[in-house]
Amino acid sequence: MGQSNVIEFVELDIDIQQKHFYRKCLLDLNDVLEQIIGTEESAAFVGLVASRLADFFMDAYRASSGHRRYSTTQLANLLVDLKRRIGGDFYVESVCASKIVLRNRRCPFGNEVVGNTAMCNMTAGVFGKIVADSQNYAAVSIDEAIARGDKQCQITILLDIDENLPTNYKEFFNV
Repeated sequence: MGQSNVIEFVELDIDIQQKHFYRKCLLDLNDVLEQIIGTEESAAFVGLVASRLADFFMDAYRASSGHRRYSTTQLANLLVDLKRRIGGDFYVESVCASKIVLRNRRCPFGNEVVGNTAMCNMTAGVFGKIVADSQNYAAVSIDEAIARGDKQCQITILLDIDENLPTNYKEFFNV
């Protein structure tokens, strides 16, 4: 084999990075699930994954901080820190005893998320489980989403049970 047939793949300018690979896997897996089993069933699958991820994240924060429960302000800051660590650009818009409102300027799933709102279910599921594990209850609404074409995301997390909860909220309980 002559030298002219040798390709130095290491030197090729190909943009394949680990985070892009994982993001692509997750987005494509969700797309395949939606096509094969349907949107509702796919959302349930994403919810199960979100629950496991929330447990993983909470175990890490609890082991590092030594705390099992967090105040509302601490939870808001924990969620912002978590999303920062995975590539988001979240910030606290407001916090009070009964509600956390977060905003986000950059989706951790990248620009590929536009049109794929199922990934918003992942965020809602992780946030809801983390908050409910600390406060016993959470209701999460994705009010604005980059995935829906909004400039930013807005996530509202309610901490008190409301019998007249609007249908756009998903409830989480510490069981």
